[in-house]
Amino acid sequence: MGANDWLGELVTNGVVSPIELGDKADDFLPVAITASTYDGQVYELPYAVENLALLRNADFVPEAASSYEDMIAKGTAAGVTYPFLVEQGVDGNPYHLYPFETSFGAPVFGTDASGGYDATKLEIGNAGGEAFASWLASQGKNGTGVLNTEITGDIAKTAFTSGDAAFWLTGPWNVGAALDAGINLAVDPVAAPSTGTAAPFAGVKGFFISEQSANKVAVPMPAIPAMGQVWQFWGIAQAAANSIASP
Repeated sequence: MGANDWLGELVTNGVVSPIELGDKADDFLPVAITASTYDGQVYELPYAVENLALLRNADFVPEAASSYEDMIAKGTAAGVTYPFLVEQGVDGNPYHLYPFETSFGAPVFGTDASGGYDATKLEIGNAGGEAFASWLASQGKNGTGVLNTEITGDIAKTAFTSGDAAFWLTGPWNVGAALDAGINLAVDPVAAPSTGTAAPFAGVKGFFISEQSANKVAVPMPAIPAMGQVWQFWGIAQAAANSIASP
C-alpha cells in the first residue's frame, strides 16, 4: 500500500507490476485512475483520494468566501488573531500553496493527451507563474503580511483549534482535530486569488503488486500501434487452426 507519488520510482526500479482493472475501471474517479497510471499502464488499485480544502470556523464566518480577497476580508472582520492560515515554514511549502498557483494558470507541468503530466512541458515559470510570484510577494511580510513563512503546521493547527483563526487551508488529516476541539466546522473549496480555479493536488492511495509476486494475474495488453493488425491476423490464424480437422 502506498501513495501515487511513489509510482515513478517504483516503476523505474522495476519493483511493481502493471494491473488490469477491466470493466471495474469506470467505478473509480478519473483522477484516481490518472494518478495510478504511469507511461500508459495502470500500476495501482486506488482506495482513497485526498486533497486540500478550506476549513472555516462557521461561528466566525457563516458563509463561504467567494474569492481570496473576500476570505481575507471576512476573516479580518471576524476580529480573530489570524484571518487565514496555511502551513509554510522557512523553506516554503509548494504543496500547500499550489492551489493558489494554479489559479494564476501556472501548473507545475502541462499534460499529455491522456491527462497525465508531461515532464517536457514545464509551465511553472510561465507568465502565470510570474504573476503568482508577484502576488505571493504582495501577501508576504513586505506586503499585507497575511502569508507568513513562520507559520508551521503545528502553529496553524493550534491556532485554528484554539479558535484564533477564521480560515485554515489544510487536508482531511486535520479535520478530526478541529471537530474534537469543538469548532463549528465548514469545509469549502479553496478561495482563488486569481481568475482561474484554485486546483489543489489530489493524492491517491492504493495497492501495488510486487513484480516478484508469485500470484500475479494481471497481464497488460500491448499498447504498441501495430497491435491493430496483430489482433486481426492473430485471430484469423487461430480461427484457421481451430477449423482444421484433427488428424
